[in-house]
Parts: sequence; C-alpha cells; structure tokens
Amino acid sequence: MKTSALLLKNSGKAKVIGITTFIMLVTLYLVYRRGKSQGIKEENTKIIPVPLPDINYDKGVTEDVAKRVRFYSLSLFEDLTEIFGLRDTDIYKRLSAESDNVLISVYNDFNNLYGKEEKGSLTKWIQDELIQTSAMKSVLDRFLNLNLK
Repeated sequence: MKTSALLLKNSGKAKVIGITTFIMLVTLYLVYRRGKSQGIKEENTKIIPVPLPDINYDKGVTEDVAKRVRFYSLSLFEDLTEIFGLRDTDIYKRLSAESDNVLISVYNDFNNLYGKEEKGSLTKWIQDELIQTSAMKSVLDRFLNLNLK
C-alpha cells in the first residue's frame, strides 16, 4: 500500500520533470538550428575587398593616407557602435570630401577590421542605422556610386 501511494505521489513529479526536460531539449534543438542557419548565411555573404582604381601598386599608399584611412575606420566603428545614438557628423563630412581611393581604402580597412561582426560591410553598417544624418547619407551615396556594397 505504501509503495503504490509513493508511486502515485512521485508520478506527478516525474511528469513535470519529463515535460520540462522535453521542452528544454526542443528549445536547445531550435537554438542550434537557428545558429547553424545563421552561420550558413554569414558564409554566403563574405565581403570581398575592392581593388583601388588609381593606385601605383609599386608605391602603395602614402603613410599619410594610410594613417587617415585607419583613423576613419576606427572613428566610424566607434561612432556606429555608440549606444546612445549620438552621431559624429564631422567624421562623415570629412570622409565624404575625400577622394575615391581613400573611400575605397576606408571601406576595405573597416571590413578587414570589423567585417566579421554582426552587420557585415561598412555600407551595411551605415544602412542599418535607424537615423541617418545628411552627412551619413552623403557617404552612403558615395559608397553606392562606387559599387561598395
């Protein structure tokens, strides 16, 4: 008698444990599938560096241009990852005034440094911003005109 009462008493607990385990396994499976499909999407959207149009490859870029390119890349990343959404429009104004070679170099440098992050290419990072200033739109238009996607 005691055994059957004990089984009935523990039967409810076993059902709860069984259902909870089942729900956890289904959740883990769904998370795994979503992560795997996201990895496949990222693999299909690799960023290909764009060659510079007017550059003497024997000389490369000057040290001054290389410093400016790195400065722009770091500043853009810092600006685009700003939590409070306060944009530094000056950096976009200065970048939009640069030559095509510098823009392409910034695009390539930014993508080399941060392209593996969640958003992809620099163009995609800027496009994903909810609020775009006119300076950001100007840089974005230049990127799109240069076919930097």
